[in-house]
Order: sequence, then C-alpha cells, then structure tokens
Amino acid sequence: MLYLFKIHNMKHIYLLIIFVFSITTIAQNNNPDFNLLNSTTNELAILNKTTNSNKSTNLIQIIDSILVWQDHDAPWGFLGHPVSRTINLTYDANGNLISAEGQSYNLTLLTYEKVVLWTYTYDLYNNQTSCLFKFWDNTLNVWVNHTQLSYSYDLNNNKLTHLEQNWIAGVWVNKDLFTITYNSNNHVSTHLSQKWIAGAWQNLDYYSITFNASNKPISNLYKSWNTSTSAWRDVSKSTFTYDINNDITYTLAESWYSNTWNIGANYTYTYDINHNQLSEIAQSWNATFGWVNSSNKVKTYDASNNIIFYLNQYWNTSNSSWRRVNTSSNNYDINNFKKNSMRLIL
Repeated sequence: MLYLFKIHNMKHIYLLIIFVFSITTIAQNNNPDFNLLNSTTNELAILNKTTNSNKSTNLIQIIDSILVWQDHDAPWGFLGHPVSRTINLTYDANGNLISAEGQSYNLTLLTYEKVVLWTYTYDLYNNQTSCLFKFWDNTLNVWVNHTQLSYSYDLNNNKLTHLEQNWIAGVWVNKDLFTITYNSNNHVSTHLSQKWIAGAWQNLDYYSITFNASNKPISNLYKSWNTSTSAWRDVSKSTFTYDINNDITYTLAESWYSNTWNIGANYTYTYDINHNQLSEIAQSWNATFGWVNSSNKVKTYDASNNIIFYLNQYWNTSNSSWRRVNTSSNNYDINNFKKNSMRLIL
C-alpha cells in the first residue's frame, strides 16, 4: 500500500511518501484503529466509533510495516530521504495488534534509530484493555516505560473509563481520567474528563448528549469546571437537524457568554442516495454581515461508497469565492481496502 502526500508552500514543494505493506486476512473482530500508534489521544473520538474492517465482509487489513519518505524540491518520484518507519507489527489470533516499533531516520548516520515501542492487551471480547508506550534509552540501550493507557468496559462492550498514567521515578502516576456513560441504546450520553492534581481527581470538562426518538443526537452541551466556584459552567452547545432519512443536514454551534447563548457558526450537509455525505459548508456569524461563508468540504465516492476524492476549500472574502486549500485522492482494492492515497496541499 502506498500513500503519497505532496505539500506546497511559497518556496518549496514537499513530497511525503508513506508505504504501508499489508496482507488481508479473515478474522472475527475488527483490526484496531491504527491511529493508536500515535501517542496523542483524542477521547472525543469515542463519540464517532469507526472500524478498519471491510464494509461488507469480515475481512480485515493486517499491516506489516510503514515506511515514510520525504522529498523537498524534486518532482513526483521516489526521491528524497527516509523519515521514519513502523516495523515489527505483531498480531494475536484474532487479528488484534499487540505490538509495534517506531523508528526515525538519522540523516547524519544514514540509519534508522529506535524511538518508541507500543504494546496492547485485549479482553476475551477483543476490547483493548491497555496500551503501553516505551521509549528507547540510547544511553542504557533499553526500552523505558513512558505512558500507559488502561480501559474498562460494560457488559455491552462499551468503553466506560480511559485512564492515562505516566512513568515517573519508577512508578505509574495518574495523569488523566475519562469516564463515559451510555443510554439504554448504548449511545454515549455523557463524557467526563478529569486530571490528577495533588493526589486527587479534579474535574475538567463535561459533555452531555441528548437523542431523538430515532436515537440520533440532537444536542451536545459542553461545560468546563470552575475551580473558583467548584461548579460546572456552560461553554458551548451544538444542535443538530435531520432529514427524513435521518441524515444530519444542519448543525448550529453556540457559545455561552454574557449570561446568554450566542450563535457562532453553522454547518450544512448534503448527501447522495446512499447517504454518503457529499458536502459540508461552514459559516460563521458576523454581527454586521450576518452569516459569512467559512469552509466547504466536498467528497466523491465510488460504486462501493468509498471516498475517492476529497476537496477542502476556504472562503476568500476579497473576491467572494471558494479557494482550494487541499485535495486528496484514494484508490481501493477489490476488498475495498485503501491501497494508495495522495494528498495535495495548495
């Protein structure tokens, strides 16, 4: 699998080439989200559960390795220099990723150097229960603990808690805790973020979601913790509108200030007959001019409902027209697995 990224700026053209070597296999569960190889965690992703499995079969993609190359000024082609690679990916019998090693390329020594080691564990239901990050100590020539993520689930395999800990002075020290609750239909209804401060968990952020009779979210309220009053304070909220097909067509975003809700932005969506989102137009509120265009995202799909083209545009106020920012093109194999992707930043 080959991923190509070409980046332009005023002086240079940047070409980033990512090779992903993989095989396809059959398994009962979904391959873990490969974004887990990144140390950055975005807990709100749980509100939008995704899968790497094939859309219509139980095929999953088993990644063997990833190679990243970058070229600064040359035209398209396999030129430039290596940047990093992910190797030694291992899986259990159910196709769950259990370990991987990340390395960076030393341009002076012209060799790859160890950077990070990821290891994962799972329960009997193939829910990921932990993720351990270790970094390579060049002085001691050993892997050293850095960050540990632990997860718990309910009987319906919904994630209940996400605990993040850092390795400090030979012991695991709490850092962040995320607690999630669900409604009777197993949809996320609340999400609480807390940070470990002075030996205790302190509230940070709180999200609450309400649903309509079709189990579609109709509002999302965000609150932050006021340490002065030890109480939650409103920050922002979003409300959602749907068509007769239960496709979301409109989102209104508001912010709380001066003791009232103030409109800030809206998003309008269109779909094809297969309910694939074709466009997302964002507008921001201006007290003088009213709603002003902000961005426009356009997607094109193949017959299997795979995204084959993506266009991102921003509104140019000087000539009142859309200006292209970046595009991406994707190709898929007969199993609907992505085999190459090219991104162009204008």
